[in-house]
Amino acid sequence: MSDLEDALERARVGDANGMAELYRAYAAPLLAYLVTQVRRREDAEDLLGEVFLSAMRDVSRFDGNIGGFRAWLYRIASNRAVDLARRNARRPEDPLAVAFEQPGEADPAGEALGRVDRERWLGGAPPIARDFTIAGSLSMARLALGSTAFRSPS
Repeated sequence: MSDLEDALERARVGDANGMAELYRAYAAPLLAYLVTQVRRREDAEDLLGEVFLSAMRDVSRFDGNIGGFRAWLYRIASNRAVDLARRNARRPEDPLAVAFEQPGEADPAGEALGRVDRERWLGGAPPIARDFTIAGSLSMARLALGSTAFRSPS
């Protein structure tokens, strides 16, 4: 009996170390496979976790040898990748690069010039008034996050 067959037998009876050995043996090749099946590495990593959670849950019912176990893991991985592709097809996302290429209505240069004019006009206002008037939503985000990185000098 090979080490992996022994680990499979131990995992079947609930030994976490047996499942850990199987994970160490198959995680890297399964991740490489999943990366070829899905768009993003992060998705592949998430699917890998789902594959092993499913395998851990059902390993006690698995009836086969180590070769069959490996094939079973790849079948679970393939099914998870197909499920992800179906979910993504129902709600497609524009890649960030495409979003940046789409023209917007805003005029960043004009907004920046307007802020400079407001800063001159508000020069004598209390710092909190300058923060809210000049930065608008940035001030709200800063307050929500507790950051003082962009606070106006007193």
